[in-house]
Amino acid sequence: MKKQLLFIFAAILPVLASAQVEINGIWYNLTRESKTAEVTSSATKYSGDLVIPEMVTHAGVKYVVTSIGNNAFASCSSLGSIIIPEGVTRIGNNAFSSCHMLRSVIIPEGVKSIGSNAFYNCQCVTAIVLPNGLETIEFSAFSFCPLLKDIYCYAENVPSAKPNAFDGSNLGIAVLHVSPSVIDSYKATSPWNKFSNMKTNEEVEVPRASDICVQGTFDLNGRSISGGGLPVPSNMTHDEGRVVVNITVNPAGNVIATSINLRTNTTNSELRQAAEDAAKRARFNKVDGLENQTGTITYYFKLR
Repeated sequence: MKKQLLFIFAAILPVLASAQVEINGIWYNLTRESKTAEVTSSATKYSGDLVIPEMVTHAGVKYVVTSIGNNAFASCSSLGSIIIPEGVTRIGNNAFSSCHMLRSVIIPEGVKSIGSNAFYNCQCVTAIVLPNGLETIEFSAFSFCPLLKDIYCYAENVPSAKPNAFDGSNLGIAVLHVSPSVIDSYKATSPWNKFSNMKTNEEVEVPRASDICVQGTFDLNGRSISGGGLPVPSNMTHDEGRVVVNITVNPAGNVIATSINLRTNTTNSELRQAAEDAAKRARFNKVDGLENQTGTITYYFKLR
């Protein structure tokens, strides 16, 4: 009997240690031991403009989002844009394959590997940004993106990429932008040297100030936003970055205090002020009780 109980416990242990849940419209595999979350697929397919948060809360436990799972957004043909948080270190196989409406891909700092077919057959992608810390790009990761115009690769060490990583992606016309100190290394390394046009990042034109877009997300212990969604920041300067605002919210749903969180990655005072001013205008659902709650609102400022 004792052996049977031990066997049953061993069988259910993986179930207790991990769970698949839906939080604010996005599905995650949660690993309780490491308190990490992996974005996974949805049966109804994701669509529109999505912002993946840096952290999610489930049953009172906070989980850091560290990976985009295999097939997570595969064939989500109505996915318009995606913002991936900087805590992500891995993008899985087929993660965004055949996302035909996706127009740009910004891989954040922290990502070390991009899986096979990760962005395969994304027919409307025109620009890709790759981070400094990127190490590996697997088979066909960016293959058959026929409208590709620019890749901005900030890696000082040339990432290891499979020979067909960019096949069928307009290599005769698309421009690869790299650091001037390592451009010769890229020219000498396959498959990067398949790009007919290679420039240094210093030669990139600065986008117009009117081309700034903003997306936001929030975390307030499961409470929901009201009043038409998160307020949009105004009086923005011409810059990019992430501003995380600490908020204190009373039971009536009003933001009564704000401050800038240390996870903010920009020192631009105008962006920080615009985000904090917008956060002060946010309204959340009313709750019973007398205690205030604390959370965060995160704004992502991006040049188109």
